[in-house]
Formats: sequence, C-alpha cells, structure tokens
Amino acid sequence: MAKADMNNFLLPWTQSGQEAERLMTKQFEDGIDYIDDIKFDFASRIKKGKDRPSHLVRWAEEHTYQTHVLGTLTGTTLVFSGYLLGDAITSAGLKQCVKVGTIVERVSDNLQLLLSLTEVDIDYDNLTAANCSVWGNSGTLSNDTDAQTYRLVGDVVSPYDEAFMPRSLTRKTRWCSAQIFKDNFEMPLTAESIEREFTGMDEIGHQVTKLQEFMRERRALAIMYGRPPYSDGKFIDAYQTERSSVIGVYTWADICQSERANPNIAPDQGGNAVDSVVLNQMITAGWEEENYDYNKGDWCILVSPNTFLYMNDWGQEQIITTQDETVVGRSINKFKSSVGKTFDIVVDPIARKDTLAIVDSSAFEWGYVSKQHPQVRNLGEDNTLVEKKKLWFMIWGTKVRDPRHKIMTMTGLPTSYA
Repeated sequence: MAKADMNNFLLPWTQSGQEAERLMTKQFEDGIDYIDDIKFDFASRIKKGKDRPSHLVRWAEEHTYQTHVLGTLTGTTLVFSGYLLGDAITSAGLKQCVKVGTIVERVSDNLQLLLSLTEVDIDYDNLTAANCSVWGNSGTLSNDTDAQTYRLVGDVVSPYDEAFMPRSLTRKTRWCSAQIFKDNFEMPLTAESIEREFTGMDEIGHQVTKLQEFMRERRALAIMYGRPPYSDGKFIDAYQTERSSVIGVYTWADICQSERANPNIAPDQGGNAVDSVVLNQMITAGWEEENYDYNKGDWCILVSPNTFLYMNDWGQEQIITTQDETVVGRSINKFKSSVGKTFDIVVDPIARKDTLAIVDSSAFEWGYVSKQHPQVRNLGEDNTLVEKKKLWFMIWGTKVRDPRHKIMTMTGLPTSYA
C-alpha cells in the first residue's frame, strides 16, 4: 500500500489484507470512542476504565456507618427497629453503631438520651437499650407512640472505660457483566464506484460513518439501560449465559430498590409533572435517611427533554439560569436544592422519559474486555461482487461501588408535555 494511499481514509475499506484490516480497526475504534462534547450528554460523563481480562468484573463494598436509626422509647427503654447498614436491623449491625456511652437525639424534639453506661443494659439480641437517661438537660423523657428517627450524636468515653467493642463493617460482593456488540457491513462494488456530486463523501464513507454513529449510540443505550438476563429471582452473569448484558445506570437504581425499598428516595409521581418540592424532599431524604454524600463526586440531575420542559416552568428561586450574549434567551443548567447543594441539570435525548435520576456520574465506569476493542475483519470471498466485513467489540460495565448511595430516581413522570 503506497504512502499516499495510507492517508486516504476510505481506501482501507475497499482493500483486503492485514494492513487494510489494521487501518480499518484503528479508524473504527477512533470513531466509536469519539463522543461529541455537547452540553447535554450523560454518556460523556461516564468514565471509561481500563481493559479487564474477564467477562465478569467483581468488587467488594460495604454500607457506610449510619448517622440515624429508628427507635421507640417507652419509659427508659429504647427499642430499635427498621434498617441499619443497608439491611433489616440485626444484633451484629446494631453493635457497629451503638455501644456503651452512645448519645442519641430524637429528631422530632431534640431530646438527647444517654443509652447506658454498663454493657448489660444493652441487649443486642433483642435490639433494646435499658436504663436510658436524659443527657445534657435537653428535655424530659416522654414515650413514643410509634418509631421515631434518632440521630446518632456520638459516644461519651471515660479514660477508665474498659469495654472493648470494636467496629468492623461487613463487606459484600457485587458484579457487572460484559456485552458483545456486533454488526456486518457490505457494499456492492457498483455502489463503491459511483461518484456523487456535492456530497463531499462517496457512498462507502457515508455508510461507514453512519454505522459508527449507530454502534456508538447502542453502546450509550446499553450503559444507561442494560439489564442482564433474569432467572430464578436473580440476574445471570456472563459466566452463566452466552448472551450476557451490561448493567445500565437505571438498572442499578432498580436493583437497590429491590434490595430495600425506600419510597422517599424513589417517589412515584403517578403521572404528575416533576415538582421542585418533591425533588427537594427526595434529595433531603437521601441525605438524612440514606447518608448520601453530595460533597463528593460529580452529581447531576438526568432528565429527558420532555421533563426539561416542565422544569422550565419553575421559578428563579430554584433554578440558576445563564445567559450567552451570542444566544437569544436563557438556558437552565443548575438546580438549587434545599440542602444547600447545586446540581447540574443534564438533558439527554436518550434519557428515560418517565424518570428523573439524581446520579453521581463519576462513580460509574465502563471499559473494554481485553483484546476485544473495536475490530474490523474482512469476511471470506464468495461468488458475489460485494465487499463484506464484520465489525465488533465487547465492553464490561457499568461498575459502581456502593450504588445505593450513587443514584436515586423519581418515576411516573408524564411522557408528553401539556
């Protein structure tokens, strides 16, 4: 292949041989991995990680220490209930959060309680703390009619305390799978030889460009919507099926709610439009009830163009608008939440229409399976005058450590604007 021909983008696609396949593969991967840096594009925020040698990516994670717990005070006995460390409360989980000298504060009236100064008063098996007393002249004891939220303020410790109560979080394993993307390309020799005026590109160049765009879009859709096959009450990974799929961003939200439902961080609007009050309540619940950390990561609000139309109707007290002197009008790009944090509003045409997602996009990751980067191969010749090629690649994803604290969704939004 002449040096001048090496600079011809289209020539490898009309040639055969190892050198032509190498050039086609490079052009294909460059085209697939190129994502337009446009203002509203969620896929561009997801980090591309390193190559992985396995079709299955595993990692260990743990639920962070909580700052709140549910309890019911009767007399001087506090009975714990609800969820702790991501699961239904257990004696093992309670030991990680409550010990001798722990101070809790009832959120409803700021009453502070010293749970106990002796180990025998805390019955972890029965989830109770006896002989609780008021701490710091914060009020008077009063019974709870139902379970109340108590804030874990901290522990008061004496230099002479001998109680040994170590903390250690239980870690669990999560995984994400791989997915193959494969297409075939063919072009009759007669089409290759047709010259079209004013197009700036011949037929084969046009077809190659469109195929790259199509496969790039399918990859973005998989990263957002992918769901592995499901059987016997669980998802099936790549080691158990030949037709594996990545786990999409939206699917992680469904997985976390199936493990433990909390409607406060997954409200269903039932067909009603997105509401700034509900959105603020959702963000606050993630902070207070689930221990979300909005100070870390790259948090954004992912919406469809249809939902974005409703957000345009909100007042200036909730929305930060920017004005470009070269563009007529203003654009909405940030939401001011009631917890004092500002979230980018990302509008993506491939976002789910009936769902608003609050996502830490920096926590999600995808990548190629080793030796399975985008590739192009010439298929064997037959008795036709048609160039035939095979294009494919395999990715793993999406990996997200501690997904429960990285995404929450508001569902049931209208799919049309009225």
